[in-house]
Amino acid sequence: MTLRLELRDGSIRELPVASWHGPATAGELALLGELPAPVLDVGCGPGRIAAALSAAGTPSLGIDIAPAAVRCATESGAAALCRSVFDAVPGEGRWGSLVLLDGNVGIGGDPVALLRRCRELGRSGARLVLEVDPPGVPGGTTEARIHTADAEPGPWFPWSVVSVDDLEQLARAAGAELLGVTEGDGRHFAQLEFGGTRRVGPEWGTIAVIAKTPVPGRVKTRLCPPCGPRQAADLATAALQDTLAAACAARAGRRVLVLEGEAGDWVPQGMEVIEQATGGLGDRLQALFETLAVTGSGRGHGAVVVVGMDTPQVMPEQLEGALDVLCNEGTDAVLGRCPDGGYWTIGFDAAVMERGLRPFEGVPMSTGETAEAQLARLGELGLGVALVGQQRDIDHWEDALAVARTHPHLNTSRVVGAIGEQLTGAAGPPEVVALCNRIGDDDR
Repeated sequence: MTLRLELRDGSIRELPVASWHGPATAGELALLGELPAPVLDVGCGPGRIAAALSAAGTPSLGIDIAPAAVRCATESGAAALCRSVFDAVPGEGRWGSLVLLDGNVGIGGDPVALLRRCRELGRSGARLVLEVDPPGVPGGTTEARIHTADAEPGPWFPWSVVSVDDLEQLARAAGAELLGVTEGDGRHFAQLEFGGTRRVGPEWGTIAVIAKTPVPGRVKTRLCPPCGPRQAADLATAALQDTLAAACAARAGRRVLVLEGEAGDWVPQGMEVIEQATGGLGDRLQALFETLAVTGSGRGHGAVVVVGMDTPQVMPEQLEGALDVLCNEGTDAVLGRCPDGGYWTIGFDAAVMERGLRPFEGVPMSTGETAEAQLARLGELGLGVALVGQQRDIDHWEDALAVARTHPHLNTSRVVGAIGEQLTGAAGPPEVVALCNRIGDDDR
């Protein structure tokens, strides 16, 4: 069987299906022989790694979401279960090593969240082996789909590309230490170790959502055209609701909506609401962090992570993960990039504000260079920065379509579908028709 992985940029990767069904290579066996037991093979596929471990007498388990792959794995002599790494896994917190080979680091499009989950599954000091792309390959979050020789391409799904160049930042964001990178069989393997000193857990932090009241003509104006002001405001309301829901579901000590305008019935019960400061975005962010750092001081709410209302697809685990990263010694700030050059989240430990630092000073906001300028400013201040997963923010209609396509369960996606139908009735573009057909009656 021939399988190919197509990325959104049009590039094609041939998937070595025959190798997956074959025995473990000499390079893989040498790598596996050094790992502390027991070993969890994440995304085990047909089970060659788990079977090799079993044959060597190493206690191991493979997990995969594909029933056919799990059947192949068990038939090859491996112990394997059909489940996601994000589901309940036997032996949680006791695995000595975990393995992510064959591109599985791209699972879900958020390698930071994936590695954080691996850290939860492993014991203190657990090892992680992951296969990555060679140096020089651009990393980042994208979408991918599977091509087979005799069928139409499958649906697009979130995917991440991680190269050797991304490993230092990825390890830091996941609370791991990069031990080294080896090359064998024309492939690159990294070894990480989970551990390190932690200040506290994310339950002692604050998640803040910075937003405007969704008033027609004042929000999401870059959606117009093709949207009208009312449609743009409806989409903004849905995006804000999805973002607030994620913030409420995340593990945190405090959840705050920092609002410009009047609160409406879209504010969830239990969400604290404070007034947004005036001035430019940098001034408002500075005031926000200063306020929350001061009011949280002495209550254990020292770490603060802020997210806007433009990324409704953000998951509770990702917000919690950003807070979790700030709990690591040596990490003063976190930042999550957007593909357009901006960033969707930023966070600081309370000590940054207590020291009187001004991390937004001189940073141009809402440009294609904002993230780079922000990182440069944090570097000038001598702050330890960890990058968290990339997210696409909804600035333009094509962004809304892309988010709805990959996250059809969101309120935002249902609103995009309804707007799409209205635009289609007014001779809208073909991609709107396709989106509405995909969302369908099940999501209304």
